Amino acid sequence: MEITRRGDQISKREQTLETRAQKLEEKETEVQSGTKALKNQEQDMKNKEAKLSEEISALDQEKIELNNSKVELESLKATIEAEKQDLKQEIEDYRARTDSVQKEMEDFAQQKQMFETKWEILDKKRNVAEAKFKRVNETERFERWLEAEERRIKNMETEVQERCMKEGNVRMVHVASGDQVADIFTKSLPTVLFENIKKMIGMKDGKCFEFKGRIC
Repeated sequence: MEITRRGDQISKREQTLETRAQKLEEKETEVQSGTKALKNQEQDMKNKEAKLSEEISALDQEKIELNNSKVELESLKATIEAEKQDLKQEIEDYRARTDSVQKEMEDFAQQKQMFETKWEILDKKRNVAEAKFKRVNETERFERWLEAEERRIKNMETEVQERCMKEGNVRMVHVASGDQVADIFTKSLPTVLFENIKKMIGMKDGKCFEFKGRIC
């Protein structure tokens, strides 16, 4: 369930990143259109400047007669210079916007790479979790089978014991808890009882030499 929730969150994040990428592409298209318009304006300004240069040349030739129009011409030149400055500022703004878009695209690429890395990690975790879940299921099935086998064997033992006792082939004899020498191999015992049973089976320093007890 946690993996599914995590996968949903990642899917939503991926959709958000794709939407953002589309917006960036739209913004880049808009900037390109603006660049084209600015280039057209720059060409128009160059054409105007060329035309004005021709007019200035003509006015220089008629400077004596057209002295009164000099002030207007200077004002027109100042206006053109201001427009050129504005155009330069627009170009700088466009370049700044282009750099910003480029930076956003780089950030998006980094985020996409991080997302892909996280997705790979989550996919590996999901595979590990599925493998663990499969092992748990196999373990549970094995334990159920083992329990069923133990019950079946226990029933068979009980049936054999009852039949042997009924036929007189086996005689049940009571053995006190302190004399159950097999307990030393099957459970944890107090020190005194452990030492007594060890002596009963003839064990010294972990080595069995002679069996002296009885197992029933």
